[in-house]
Amino acid sequence: MEKLTSGKLAKAAGVNTETLRYYEREGILDPPERTSSGYRIYDENAADRLRFVHQAQALGFTIREIKDLIHLDNNLDADCDDLRLQAIEKLASVDRKIAELQRMRTGLATLLVSCEAGQPLRNCPVMKCLMECSDATHS
Repeated sequence: MEKLTSGKLAKAAGVNTETLRYYEREGILDPPERTSSGYRIYDENAADRLRFVHQAQALGFTIREIKDLIHLDNNLDADCDDLRLQAIEKLASVDRKIAELQRMRTGLATLLVSCEAGQPLRNCPVMKCLMECSDATHS
């Protein structure tokens, strides 16, 4: 099994060494072996774990949620239903965020329709709404 210094692992994973230390502190990466001179040495499992973390982040999982997924992976009694439930919850969260972004987009688009270029700022519908509207994105 190939051993990697923190610099080589960080470079291969596209992160910096501080990120590796952060993942260690958070319990995402196991503490690495150390050379006699104190250098951190990681095994291939660390590279696999970093790929797992990156893929989970790409799907929107937070560090806390990733830690839960790692704990689940380490639980010999866990099965696919356990992970499926977490994925369903993440999908619902993503759907809520999309709905909120759609509301914001609709609010901005509505304001921009009534905004004419070149008019004084005090007459700008966008500025008026920002100053007066209680909640432009939820109307």
